[in-house]
Amino acid sequence: MKYILYSFFFLLLLSCSKTESNIGVPSAPHKKHTVIIYAIADNNLYNYAEKNIQAIEKCWYNSFNWNFVVVLDAPDYAIRKRPSVFKIEKPNNIEILPNNPNFDTTDKFTMKNIISDIKKQYPSDKYTLILWSHATAWLPNNYELEQNRNISTKSFGKNKEKELSIFDLEEIIPDNSFETIIFDACFMSSVEVLYQLRNKSKYTIASTAEILQTGFPYKELTLQLFDESKSPIDWAKSYFDYYNSQKGIYKSATISVIHNQYFKELETIMKKISIKEKNHIIINTQNIQKYDRLRESIFYDFYNYIEQFNLDNSKLNELKSILDKLVIYKANTETFAKKIIINKHSGLSTYILSDRTPKILLDEYKKYSWYNLLNTKWYLSICEKRFNPYFLFSILKGGIKYNMKK
Repeated sequence: MKYILYSFFFLLLLSCSKTESNIGVPSAPHKKHTVIIYAIADNNLYNYAEKNIQAIEKCWYNSFNWNFVVVLDAPDYAIRKRPSVFKIEKPNNIEILPNNPNFDTTDKFTMKNIISDIKKQYPSDKYTLILWSHATAWLPNNYELEQNRNISTKSFGKNKEKELSIFDLEEIIPDNSFETIIFDACFMSSVEVLYQLRNKSKYTIASTAEILQTGFPYKELTLQLFDESKSPIDWAKSYFDYYNSQKGIYKSATISVIHNQYFKELETIMKKISIKEKNHIIINTQNIQKYDRLRESIFYDFYNYIEQFNLDNSKLNELKSILDKLVIYKANTETFAKKIIINKHSGLSTYILSDRTPKILLDEYKKYSWYNLLNTKWYLSICEKRFNPYFLFSILKGGIKYNMKK
């Protein structure tokens, strides 16, 4: 989900047929870097998607060294043909895939074919994938979080009534196919999501909290992406520096760069903790840093959560050392939307299970590799109170209203 700003009222926005892409452009010369932005914007975020693409176009200059390919799905009223697949070029973009009204960006077979074909058509030393849309991390699609505020979920993407799950993304994206994946979408720096997708790229850039509807500053990001002296850390810094320089509610950002190979080390320490610390700890979640503005929070700081276990210093230090290698960059503004004070930020969020977790959420959570890695009842029983017993959940069709993008 992205965070859309409406004066003082905040609403949480919840940013298929099998289709072959049939990209017909002759294979391009080999280049150093190809960036693919996959924007699912046939929703209330379209205007911001268009502004982001225009920002890329304005600062773009033709080069023999790189490509920027856009996959855009948009509403019927969009100024571009929909859906669109094109390579940014001056004076005119190059249409890669002819307009096809049956093209569905939330169909996993279509998405897989499109990404595969783009990579074949534009051979490069490295590839970056930007996933742009609404998102709510690991939560199941179309799930109502707060009934009376019309707040519902979507794992990733929102195209009318269709969405993609994290498991769809896991199936769509081949292992080791991108050097970096950037989530221009809310809440995707959750340990559950990142661990599930850990084999897809060397680095992942994502936010523990929401992302403003304006998304990444694409003028600054584009210049960084194709500067060989810049790294994913620099890309993330450009995001943080942009929002940290804003005023009022716009001064809201969290961002992390994850070096995915170090999840192996995190696995080891978490298994040690889960074996030793099961079933004997009462945790007050009010003491843990949260990243959402829900009445009953979903996204808590990962390290701050583990700190509540009263581990000995050696084990905490070991965990911190591993997190320093895993999360190679993290930054946050002091507050988010002037609603959340951020005192602690490990760069990862997590969900906290309890005996009050609704069955539908528990069943979904158990599908994730992170839960199965721990595979102990301690993860379910250590929380004192997680949900209001009268907290109602139901399937909901439709979007959300919040001042957030994704």
